[in-house]
Amino acid sequence: MVHLAPSFLALAILGLVATVRADTGDYDIHHLPHQTDVAHGQSGVNDCIKTYGDSAPDAKCQTAVINSVTEFCLWAPQYSATIGDRERDVVAYCTKSGFGTRLIPDGTIKGAQFRITPSYVQVTGLCDCTKINVAPGDDGGELDPHGADGSGNPVGGLVFTNAWSSDPQQYTQVSSQSTHTASRLEGDGLADFSFLGHPPVLDSLQIKEWSSFIGHDEFSFRACRGPNAADYCPHIYDEQVRLPSPKKQEAGAGEPYEAGVFEECDATEGHFPGVYKGVRWWQSNPGPVPPAHKAGVTSNCREFKGIRQRRSKNPPTQSRRRSILWGRGAVAEEEDGEAEVLH
Repeated sequence: MVHLAPSFLALAILGLVATVRADTGDYDIHHLPHQTDVAHGQSGVNDCIKTYGDSAPDAKCQTAVINSVTEFCLWAPQYSATIGDRERDVVAYCTKSGFGTRLIPDGTIKGAQFRITPSYVQVTGLCDCTKINVAPGDDGGELDPHGADGSGNPVGGLVFTNAWSSDPQQYTQVSSQSTHTASRLEGDGLADFSFLGHPPVLDSLQIKEWSSFIGHDEFSFRACRGPNAADYCPHIYDEQVRLPSPKKQEAGAGEPYEAGVFEECDATEGHFPGVYKGVRWWQSNPGPVPPAHKAGVTSNCREFKGIRQRRSKNPPTQSRRRSILWGRGAVAEEEDGEAEVLH
């Protein structure tokens, strides 16, 4: 048997710790390290509140949240540039203070829809994203926790959500697909009322599979959990149009949305993006791009007046409490008053 000196073992362990990446490491939003991927040249930081306070116009925060239609972040350049040129060092811009990020200026988000499904949460919308430094006319690109070299775009980026309710009586739907993934590659959007590996979320959950698309006039940000997370949040379609707006439609990313509408809906997942009759389509495949899948079915949609900058009443240092009454117009999240439900 080969015996290793204690000093060698210590160095080996330190080496392993130093190379843990954001997409593989487990992190607590309340106790984040200053950076999570120094080895790959992370340009920003993750302990954003400790470094910048509630928010800062020059923050280089690379920890994002996606909590609701009025409380989410977008990845965007630090200064005016195309997404393709600056994807490795984009930073978080959030709708509210309290996360140590830059703020999304009032009037940037023109319309948005937030979907809560058993397997993912997603916000899509229209924007004047030049206000958060996306270059004018830039059709944008994809950001995800993997990147070309496995280190992610942005390098060291972390994503958290507290959108799933902590009350199991309020939200316990989990896709029945998770019980037979091996036999069916396509998502079917069906659901039952069991946990199937999804216990109630009591606080912000780290998301290890997510995909974000942002251009000068629209955006989409999806955060996935569970056994099918990688299928619902693929990261191989960076050359394809992804944003489901009146102008564009992507397989499985959502329904068209419109300016002036801000809503939050429960929804079924729909099909896996890019999977047709059990076969995954690749960008290198010859022939035309397949048509988009229909989006999952929405229900219990709640309309809001809009999005304005305010300090989050639910900063990451506290558990979030959602109050849900099923039925359209009967759900209200306490979001500083500006997110009033429209009946």
